[in-house]
Amino acid sequence: IIDTLPGDATVDRVFNSQDLVQVLARGKYETGDSATWAEGDWNCDGRFDANDLITAMLKGRYRV
Repeated sequence: IIDTLPGDATVDRVFNSQDLVQVLARGKYETGDSATWAEGDWNCDGRFDANDLITAMLKGRYRV
């Protein structure tokens, strides 16, 4: 269990552009390949896809 919120790939308890850059650089978005939290799997279904971004954005904690 990770003590953070959806979108926080760097696990620094902040969801910001650093997190998005990290997960997109890993190259697993919408590939169907298995992914970890640090690779964008924020809804814990084993993949990084649009549902993970929706989960993160619905929490409303993105910091510019």
